[in-house]
Amino acid sequence: MNIQVFLIKPSYLSISNNPFGLFFFILEIIRKSASFNDKLAEKGFFIEKLDPKKNILLIRVTLTSDLYYYPQISVGKQRLNIMFMSKDDKNNLLRFQEDVSFILTTCVL
Repeated sequence: MNIQVFLIKPSYLSISNNPFGLFFFILEIIRKSASFNDKLAEKGFFIEKLDPKKNILLIRVTLTSDLYYYPQISVGKQRLNIMFMSKDDKNNLLRFQEDVSFILTTCVL
């Protein structure tokens, strides 16, 4: 326990003058708990059952292509849904109809 306090204390001292410093410090700890997984959204849709025993704090989607689409993410206690969206020439939202490869990062403490 003393080792952990020793490692955290120098970081805490550097952020004590910044009101958002503690927030960014905690966010950094959460991000460092990440696991990276290559995934495929078939026809622009991805669904994954979540383990209810894991406390997922942060999800990040990294796109590996230059195409113009973005993820619409919905997360609940039991599952994760990602639908990739694009826009047509009239600026209407459409579900992207091709397979999308991406990196799914989950942060669990």
